[in-house]
Amino acid sequence: MRDTWPNKTSGWQWNISIEQLERIKQPIVIFAVGWNRFRGQADFEPEFAEHLKVLVDKAVFFSVREKASIPDLEPYIGALIDKVCWQPCAASMIGKFEPRRKGEGYTVFAPAMDRLDLRGDIKKIIPVLKQIPNLKIALHIKPDRAFMDLYDGDYVDLTKQSVENILDFYQGARQVIGMRSHSLLIPFGFGISVIPLISHDKIANWLLDIGHPEWGVELADAEQVLDKLDIEQVDLPMRDALWDLTLANVAEIKRLIA
Repeated sequence: MRDTWPNKTSGWQWNISIEQLERIKQPIVIFAVGWNRFRGQADFEPEFAEHLKVLVDKAVFFSVREKASIPDLEPYIGALIDKVCWQPCAASMIGKFEPRRKGEGYTVFAPAMDRLDLRGDIKKIIPVLKQIPNLKIALHIKPDRAFMDLYDGDYVDLTKQSVENILDFYQGARQVIGMRSHSLLIPFGFGISVIPLISHDKIANWLLDIGHPEWGVELADAEQVLDKLDIEQVDLPMRDALWDLTLANVAEIKRLIA
């Protein structure tokens, strides 16, 4: 993104000059980086394209988290697009690392309160949430705490929790309504039903990647979440396919570095 760590050196979060980048002698591996530009967000500054071309060209392996976002890179890197491949986020395979424990039966809603001017009307989900029993709000980053000014209910602040506590919280859920990608990837990896509430293309692209665009609900149509409650939206074979792809990518990286 252009605004998480604003700089005129690279135009995105990795604030390293092209001259410094070119001096690196060790192999560079870009593993599952996110294409996170919002709908309607201002374009990157010109230095971004220049920097990205050098990085993609220099990297021995360059991968992005969502396969469906790869075409978005082409205007910036041209023919180098053929070098970009797909590496899903490891969070979507978490169940391959530790088994899922039995859920406690609560429903989770994870709001996204940053850049609301680019997301849409967050208040559209409030009437829906009021109809869901045993609901817990999951706050992922500090701006998400502002959601509790709009909704009076049970919440869990995950902003400073350990990885173990965050995973334990999600394992206790029976279903997750999520606006943040990791609030969806973690339960998906455990085989817990997810209802993506879409206000960013990266979630829509993730759904395309896993073959389930029908799982998602646009924020503007938030009332449709009610139609998906208690419907199992789980795909463990796809999770396993993502794991197999990851193993193949790791093997390719080892080969390239060798």
